Amino acid sequence: MMDTFLLGLIGFVAMVLLQLAADGFNISYLGTIGLVTALYVTLASITDTYPFFELRSGRTRIIRKLRALGATFIALLVFFFSIQTTSEYSRLWIGVWFVAAALVITVVDFVFDVLFDQAARRGWCIERVAIIGAGGLVPSVLEYAALEENSLRRIVAVHVADDRGAVDALLSEGPLDVDHIILAYDSQRDPVPKYLAARLAMRPVRLSSFADFYDTGHRALEVRQFGGVMCLALTDRPISGWDGIAKRIEDILIAGLALVLLSPLMIVIALAVKLESAGPVLFRQRRVGFDNGVFMMLKFRSMYTHLSDAGAARQTGRGDPRVTRVGRFIRRTSLDELPQLLNVLKGDMSIVGPRPHALATQAGGHNLEDVVAEYAARHRVKPGLTGWAQVNGYRGELDTIEKLRKRVEYDLYYIENWSLWLDIKVMVMTALTVLRDRNAY
Repeated sequence: MMDTFLLGLIGFVAMVLLQLAADGFNISYLGTIGLVTALYVTLASITDTYPFFELRSGRTRIIRKLRALGATFIALLVFFFSIQTTSEYSRLWIGVWFVAAALVITVVDFVFDVLFDQAARRGWCIERVAIIGAGGLVPSVLEYAALEENSLRRIVAVHVADDRGAVDALLSEGPLDVDHIILAYDSQRDPVPKYLAARLAMRPVRLSSFADFYDTGHRALEVRQFGGVMCLALTDRPISGWDGIAKRIEDILIAGLALVLLSPLMIVIALAVKLESAGPVLFRQRRVGFDNGVFMMLKFRSMYTHLSDAGAARQTGRGDPRVTRVGRFIRRTSLDELPQLLNVLKGDMSIVGPRPHALATQAGGHNLEDVVAEYAARHRVKPGLTGWAQVNGYRGELDTIEKLRKRVEYDLYYIENWSLWLDIKVMVMTALTVLRDRNAY
């Protein structure tokens, strides 16, 4: 966005300075500025000029930008030539525009690189890499990692040997402290352990390999460079990079706007809860969130305080005597969930995502992880205030194993097929579902 804005601004300034607008703004020149910015955005997208995970490399970044910029102006000249209008535009203007844009974008990029480097020195904007492997490959990978770390100071390599205990510690039930895991196995002598590939598939981490990727059970997404050598990208963290930024912006805007618009309603609900029974207005409960982390989820209290079940050992059913009259209404209409907009602003949740479950929740008398093998994969993204499973009829009590399986199935579909349009669809369907649904007690 910044580079596109600068490109258009420089074209406009060059037009003014060269007195091309002496008789008023030339509409054709302004149209050309718009055309160039549109061309740049298109070509930058096609050529992947701004890959999120390569922003750490300043040299690679500026080369990509200049390549896209050059292609943009070549395309412009070809377009002018094809419609035979090259004589109608100042060649000096186009030349000054191109050179000035290249210089300004390079300088701004250099400033960005300095700021990025300072942030990395403070421990921000870095990528923590764990290397898991066996045999002679590990020392070589560590050497490459050290080169990458020393040259850019944006990669922190953490060596994890091929020891079952060390790997289990890295992949413990709590949140991972690494962003990228590289498998360094000799496919001829030390194939990647199947248990390792299966466990990594459940975690929100980038996974790459220097080994024969067929041994991991994954197909390679693409070939990437790490420390000067090529490795195979096997999986990416879902809804990450620019998608993650877009989703976070969506969450902040929608949650902030909803809190402002719904604040009168929330005040009325709070008063009703307080007047009907003694106790706090808000109910706080520990829920499992992103990457198996635990957070405190907020709801309007819907049960009598002395009968509340903070651990959710017993799920709420139809006609549950623990639920107050106000609670029954706000639960049926999902109004008890509105305080979770604060969880969204804090960053523990998203507007749309898999619904978080309480720590003691069971399905058919069984622990959720024991029933569905892929259950933990729901935690590869932030939990949501509403989700794809809920709008497809799987909302409310988990009284059977089949309901859990279907809920996980829909949640994983959402994770694998996420888009902003899908989020909008879920939000619209949520409003319709709340009006007619009777599964929440």
